[in-house]
Amino acid sequence: MSKKKKSRGPKISSQKVPQPGSDKGKWKMMLLFLSVAFVLYGNTLGHNYALDDDVVFLKNQFVQNGFAGFGDILSNGFITGFNGTNDQSYRPLVLIAFATEHAVFGNVPAVGHLINLLLYACCGFLVFRLMELFFKEANVWVPILIALLFMVHPVHTEAVANIKGRDDILHFLFAIGSLYFLMKYVDNRDRKQLIWSGLSYFAALLCKEMAVTFLAVIPLTLWMFSDWKWKTIAVQTGMYAGILGLYLLIRLSVLNGLTFDEDMQIVNNGLAAATTETDRLATAVMIMGMYVKLLFLPHPLSWDYSFNQIPVVGPGSWEALLSIILFLGLGLASIRLFIKKDPLAWGILFFLITMSIVSNIFIMLGATMGERFLFTPSLGFAMILVLLIARLNKSELTSLVLIRKKPFVIPIGIVLLLFSVKTMSRNTVWKDNLSLYESGVVSAPNSTRTWSALGTSYRLQAEASQYPSERQSLFNEALRCYRKSVEILDDNFESWYNMGVVYNQLGATDNALATFRKTVSISPSYANAWNNIGVHYFGITQYDSARVNFQRAYDLAPSDANIVSNMGLIHHNQGDLAAAINWYLQGLQLDPNNRNTAKNLALAYRQNGEPDKAVPYENLSRRP
Repeated sequence: MSKKKKSRGPKISSQKVPQPGSDKGKWKMMLLFLSVAFVLYGNTLGHNYALDDDVVFLKNQFVQNGFAGFGDILSNGFITGFNGTNDQSYRPLVLIAFATEHAVFGNVPAVGHLINLLLYACCGFLVFRLMELFFKEANVWVPILIALLFMVHPVHTEAVANIKGRDDILHFLFAIGSLYFLMKYVDNRDRKQLIWSGLSYFAALLCKEMAVTFLAVIPLTLWMFSDWKWKTIAVQTGMYAGILGLYLLIRLSVLNGLTFDEDMQIVNNGLAAATTETDRLATAVMIMGMYVKLLFLPHPLSWDYSFNQIPVVGPGSWEALLSIILFLGLGLASIRLFIKKDPLAWGILFFLITMSIVSNIFIMLGATMGERFLFTPSLGFAMILVLLIARLNKSELTSLVLIRKKPFVIPIGIVLLLFSVKTMSRNTVWKDNLSLYESGVVSAPNSTRTWSALGTSYRLQAEASQYPSERQSLFNEALRCYRKSVEILDDNFESWYNMGVVYNQLGATDNALATFRKTVSISPSYANAWNNIGVHYFGITQYDSARVNFQRAYDLAPSDANIVSNMGLIHHNQGDLAAAINWYLQGLQLDPNNRNTAKNLALAYRQNGEPDKAVPYENLSRRP
């Protein structure tokens, strides 16, 4: 056996230290992490649904169907039940979890937040158990502190405080679970552990696409924390490659496309504003540097980083150059440490590998940047921080009195305290959409989307208000936000459209028409804007113009019940009763409980000399 090179880091000797190996010890650890989760996120139990909870839960038809929706969930994309598109993501286990929650508890946000909290406690416990296997001879406080640093990190608030973030939590549990069972197999060669590892990896893939990166994390882990040779590692990794291949085949058979079904728009990802590939890559690397900054200094935090919160930069900008130098340094250091099997290399490479798929360097995402993308990679940071603090003060990881060494304990304690305070403070903004969006325009004032979202929150409040003065005030606030949004990005057609909706509510129909026309000039496929243009012309009895615009809307969205009913309405007013009846019937097939359509259909039947057919629809129109 060749002589090992001396490591600069703390030695891990064969000295025995107390370990929580008993069942009682494990339960104590689970109770510890459960308590930490409640302290950090207990305040979210009174929160409402927020942000994308509509997409994956409240307005996702497959989820709202409960157990009966399982078939649709397994055979469609992640947001098919929300908007009918069947591309981009395939995360059936997440939706099955939501559908089960709905079937058992209904739409109760407290339940969703509680489930997230409990699963997050499991994340902390699983990190602890994995770190135990990584650092077998170390003091038990080493894995405990790594797990605690992971749990208290404020960048996790988006995933834990937002019910939709369960996809990140479940992905993490299954992905880290696959490593845990694999390391158990390395220790005892029990094939049951290997089977559990494979199943966990497959489950992680069914929760979030980031699990693809674990095909590189797995051999890295085997090299760093086992005595296996590369040939054995390669063979073992082949099993996970086969699992990944199976997942990709299923995904390909289910989805209509593996990527976005349209060109990336600036409003979705600010990097699309780059005029050259060099600038895009430079900006993406700069954003990676911003991620590292958030790991060390998680402030300010924002739910959105859309255009133009992070402007495009060139490779010569100091921000890009600093990030390039940082990652070149990390790359060189990780290679050197990797050769020595230094655990720091695992932390660095784990971060780089798991971030690769969400970095916007290799593939463009539907977001410029997101704190949720750091949920899994931050585990590497937690390990690095504990190891670095130990090395800086020359603390031995195997020391029986490690936790009593002030140079080691005090820095970690300060970080734990500061991160915990920030996490509990940050959670409060996730109370509901209004709180979240109001915080967004403060933390990301140059984002077109934060202003647009706040405008919509004010608009919805105005529409729900019964007090004219309050409605007027809220609508004006909404207009202010939408104007700010389009000042930042003139091509934000959603803001133009919603501005038109507000103008209509205020009776400024000419302004509304102008903004709807602006909307379709930017996005000609925006069916609702064409429909509202048609409604405007219908209101001033220019039926030919109304019919043209309703037809455009129908061509774009033939399954929209409101548009279909408007097609019936225009034929009705132009005297074509037979055509109107057919359109109304089609509209009721799409929306059987639409009382206005039922009322118009009944009227058309009576005018067409068919009173008997009108009666059931008259009854339907009178239902409460």
